[in-house]
Amino acid sequence: MLLIEMPVYLKTGLIVTVFLLSTDYVISQSNPLLNKGFKNTILTAVPFLTMDANAQSAAMGSIGVVSSDLYAQNGLNQNPALLARGKKIAGFQAINYVPWLRHLVPNLNLVEAGYYQSLIKNNCIAVSFKSFSYGELQFTDDNGNPTGKVKPIEMAVGLKYAHNISKNFSMGAGIKYIHSDLTSGLTIGNLKTHSAKAIAVEIGADYRLFLIEEKDFKLRLNLGVAALDIGNKVNYVDNQAKDFLPQTLKIGSLLTFIRLLQNENYFAWDIQYQASKLLVPSPPIFSKDGSGNLISDGKGGFQIERGMNPNVNSFQAIIQSFHDAPGGGTEEFREIVHQLGAETRLNFAENKLLLAFRAGYFAQHFSKGNQKRITTGVGFGYAGFMIDLAYILPTTQQNILEKTLFISFGARFNLNKQNFFKFKEF
Repeated sequence: MLLIEMPVYLKTGLIVTVFLLSTDYVISQSNPLLNKGFKNTILTAVPFLTMDANAQSAAMGSIGVVSSDLYAQNGLNQNPALLARGKKIAGFQAINYVPWLRHLVPNLNLVEAGYYQSLIKNNCIAVSFKSFSYGELQFTDDNGNPTGKVKPIEMAVGLKYAHNISKNFSMGAGIKYIHSDLTSGLTIGNLKTHSAKAIAVEIGADYRLFLIEEKDFKLRLNLGVAALDIGNKVNYVDNQAKDFLPQTLKIGSLLTFIRLLQNENYFAWDIQYQASKLLVPSPPIFSKDGSGNLISDGKGGFQIERGMNPNVNSFQAIIQSFHDAPGGGTEEFREIVHQLGAETRLNFAENKLLLAFRAGYFAQHFSKGNQKRITTGVGFGYAGFMIDLAYILPTTQQNILEKTLFISFGARFNLNKQNFFKFKEF
């Protein structure tokens, strides 16, 4: 009965999802590449670009392609369209700090910061910065002799612009410079290394609509999509194969239930879902001879048994990434990362005080990395200023984010005297 009463687009999506999940086992039995032990993880260069240091979104399964109007900072790193929603605002993310993998390796730190400001009511510009540092590392030769110490560091600096095209629709775009120095130019073996540099672009869209707008109750739908880190391939050694940036497509939806209280106070509840997929080629399966050796294709590479040639340019890779998995459509579906998030927030003291409680789930398929985790966090805000905390609860053994704490501090202000220090989101 529930299925019949659903809107057509929800009904169709549910049927397709159930069909794909129910047929996964059957297809796996007919295709040995998709059995339980099959792994085909996609690797890219500069993976720090995909690391989300924003504690607000990290606590909600790392969802950021959609968000409440209060969290415009998600426009700095996940969807630039979120920066402009028909309100004249200004804000900053003073710092997002994560002591990355501290339970495994010391001195790894991920830091983000950014600033955004509306020029007029319908547009906004922003700058963003992200840095990943490794501390000091000692390199050695094959005999264990020291060859030099380095302090690897990676960084990305971005400029973004967003425009509110209509009451319900916004678009945004950005460009960023990426610098990755892992070896400080050391010669490793007989190879002279260098830093990797790239220019990447991003584009996003945001749609929101009040499904219900009564005097004391509102229900809002938010849909978002973004393509991030589309740029040139990089390497660290001349005349060596180049690797893709972590080009990513993100699509999300958000339902916000708002209960209005007295004196401008309100209670809100968010339910969110996001799907993320890398827009880079899937590793193919190469042919082997009777001795288990790879078979040359006569062109400097190897014969491909299943899948497609991954040595393509960045833009061809975007198209190819939807149909090149050696395991076919089922493996393509497994490449999608599913993210769920929920938040309960109370806005009181005439919109000057905000309390938020968050939880989420991040699920990556076993064959594509097996990163599964429960996320949780809290947020506290006063007069536009916010401090957020998030903590990761892994559901798989040896999860790379186990015992990781996220800390963020920032602010968002409405650029009018009456509401300057208030948390107004509708």
